[in-house]
Amino acid sequence: MARIARNFFQNSSHFTVYGGINVNMVEGNSYRYDADQGGLAGDAEGLDDEEFEIIDKPILSMQVLEDITASISSAPFLEPSLKILRCSLRVLAQLEAPESKELLTNLVTMAIRITATVDGHFSDGVCPLDRTVDGLEQCLENVKSCVEEECQWSWISRAIYSRGVAGRVAVLERMLEDVLATFQASLSSTRLAVIKKILIYHPALGSRKNIKSAPTGFISYEDVQTMKNLYRGSSFQVYSARHKNHVVVLKEFCGSRAKQHLQQVLNLSHGLMDPCFLKVKGISTPESSTQFIVFDNACSGSFELKIASALQEDQKQSIRVGFTIVGGISVEPLPNPSTNKKLLSILKTQQAGLAYLRCKGIPLDVLSAKSLEIYITDDNELKIGFAPAKTDVADPPDDAEEDRLWEIFNESCLNTFERANRLLYQEERVALTDESENQTVILDSSESDSSEQFIEESVPVAHSSKARRELSWKVVRQKTTTVELVAQHYQDYLNTSQLKPTGSFALRQLEARTRGLIPGQRHQCSGYKREQITFTTTITENAVISHSTPFLGEICYLCGEQVEQDIDQNPSTYATTANTTANTTKPPPADPFQAQAFFRDFVNNEKQKLNLKRQALIKRKTAELVKFSQSFKLNTPVPNNEKQQLNLKQQALIKRKTAELVKFSQSFKLNTPVPNNEKQQLNLKQQALIKRKTAELVKFSQSFKLNTPVPEGLFTINTTANTTKPPPPDPFQAQAFFRDFVNNEKQKLNLKRQALIKRKTAELVKFSQSFKLNTPVPEGLFTIRQKNG
Repeated sequence: MARIARNFFQNSSHFTVYGGINVNMVEGNSYRYDADQGGLAGDAEGLDDEEFEIIDKPILSMQVLEDITASISSAPFLEPSLKILRCSLRVLAQLEAPESKELLTNLVTMAIRITATVDGHFSDGVCPLDRTVDGLEQCLENVKSCVEEECQWSWISRAIYSRGVAGRVAVLERMLEDVLATFQASLSSTRLAVIKKILIYHPALGSRKNIKSAPTGFISYEDVQTMKNLYRGSSFQVYSARHKNHVVVLKEFCGSRAKQHLQQVLNLSHGLMDPCFLKVKGISTPESSTQFIVFDNACSGSFELKIASALQEDQKQSIRVGFTIVGGISVEPLPNPSTNKKLLSILKTQQAGLAYLRCKGIPLDVLSAKSLEIYITDDNELKIGFAPAKTDVADPPDDAEEDRLWEIFNESCLNTFERANRLLYQEERVALTDESENQTVILDSSESDSSEQFIEESVPVAHSSKARRELSWKVVRQKTTTVELVAQHYQDYLNTSQLKPTGSFALRQLEARTRGLIPGQRHQCSGYKREQITFTTTITENAVISHSTPFLGEICYLCGEQVEQDIDQNPSTYATTANTTANTTKPPPADPFQAQAFFRDFVNNEKQKLNLKRQALIKRKTAELVKFSQSFKLNTPVPNNEKQQLNLKQQALIKRKTAELVKFSQSFKLNTPVPNNEKQQLNLKQQALIKRKTAELVKFSQSFKLNTPVPEGLFTINTTANTTKPPPPDPFQAQAFFRDFVNNEKQKLNLKRQALIKRKTAELVKFSQSFKLNTPVPEGLFTIRQKNG
């Protein structure tokens, strides 16, 4: 039973059987088993009898076959088993996948059942057969011959019925059709569990002498414990996990196409011998609702976190990390006097991995920078993983493939550096690209003018322990080399650097200054420094660019403020600034112009604050004026109950008070006293009313900063006359007259307000000019009297 099960059965749509049994799979799997004496036909060396050889991948496990056997009831007779076996072989020779895989699944089960039942004579005595396992193998070979000849039935007729061929062919044909129908019906109840195990499971069962296989087994979801999230994709997530007391990498697939994505990644990961790629340890079980792959690599921290920690150590460590990422070969830790931490020792990475994929014949057009994942293990080795990618595309020509490889390489380096930088600094910014897009002039202190982008300094600048440090990749659009040459270039440099002193990783130290920027117009903090460690395809062009001003949108690490746009875009200013920058040196700290520039910045800030205060004041006064004007625009009729409360005397009083208020307002403007005859007509109650109304008007006028006191005694009324006038014919005439008066007063107040705003604006302009002309501010210019009502 074991011999047949071991050599014959595997998910396949094509197979052949000869002296020894050879099963060839569409996916590239191939297994051979020698059952004949003298070795396998066509094999020069030959296999020992009953010996098994794994040609490509491991075969189906006996555990799976035992599960299949337990799930299907044993056949009571050999005769129907042989019929089903023959039908399976015949139909299998004519069908394509997936039907052929389903039929082959049944062939596996039938062979096990036949093996279990062939042990002598059968109880019914219809066809007493005494076959051994070796005889059954010969029967299978005869079945294969029958399938090839299609319609030759003599052997099966004699084997089953011990009769002649004549008269039995038609009967056997009908029986086979009936059995095939029965087989197809019974297959539906078991195909799901059986097919899933056979199509997915590939652990090694046995091997030829001195031949070992690396199994890819099932791993139960309960046996894996996730620890940290390492990477997140659109259809998958990668975790650091623990399996059997070992730290591993677990990739979980999500969505409706999780199984398809798992198969894509599995196909890309199998057969890659280069140590820079993740090694598959196992996959999820067929009955698991979660689809995942476990990689046998210990990785307890994310790639970005480990790179960010190197950036925070010092410049030398950051340069080393950049070289190892771009270079693609492991280096031994070099002594570092500034730290006792172990330096990163990273195996092959971007270029070496891409070159290996191309050497293996994997089409690069199905890959992109997003389909490659970078990890750093706990042993400081860099590993590359795969994300689900497209698989059904045409092969590009050689030039197009090289261009695509170059594009993937640049994008991978760019994205890798940006991911590490973004972990430390939350601002979104684009890394340094090609020279045409660069807006920064790189200057050397010893050069007065130069058109080159990079100028090397003769003496390296001292490293700053307090600096914003980041990695940057310079994209070269027009390639003059290949990815393989770049990898070799960095490889050689890293190899030779081990023979040099510790300072061999020191790069050129350059100073950057933004084009068209007038000193003092960009955010500046004393002691600010940003080190941009820039790498490119040519090692000699790598450099450390020092910036003394933050870029737009950056949050300054000294003051915590975000840098905003404040650059003069005038072309004439740009030209003057460029010439000044090129032909002058930095002023010493004691230069009086430096203090003047600082004072100018202070004045600008003060002007902004004053403008904000002025806007707030105008807004508040406008709201008060609107509220005051609305108090006169009620325009709603007086309720009937209130009309009834107004008698003729009250109506006359309203009309008289309105006339008195008009005369009072005119006397206020002309600065003339109230006539005596009018004073005599006002009693004490009327005097109090006028005084209250006058106080309200004075308070309102002072809110607009008239700053003039009311003349004393202006409203002193000493009369006891109590003469009344007859009421007007219309009781609401006084109310209409009062409303017209109020409208006129509002217009006059608006004119005064406009004049006041104009005057105060002129004062503010004069005040701001006093800073530019270095003249003192007039005393009391902005003295504002405020009284609480």
